[in-house]
Amino acid sequence: PPLLRHAALQPLSREHMSGLIQARNLRRAAGGGHALRAGMMPVMAPGIRHDVRAPTAAAFLLQVSPADPSARA
Repeated sequence: PPLLRHAALQPLSREHMSGLIQARNLRRAAGGGHALRAGMMPVMAPGIRHDVRAPTAAAFLLQVSPADPSARA
């Protein structure tokens, strides 16, 4: 069952879940493994560079820890 959220947080929670589902679907569709995802980072990095979530997004796509220097584009 879904977790109960304060009414003010529900839209953010739904947006976050939607983003997670989209990311999962993109990873499944890519199907090319780590090398393909790593190759996409230079293409995607300009669009997410100013996003405060960029290190987390890169880590998710590359399946590495955000603290790992190799995850930085």
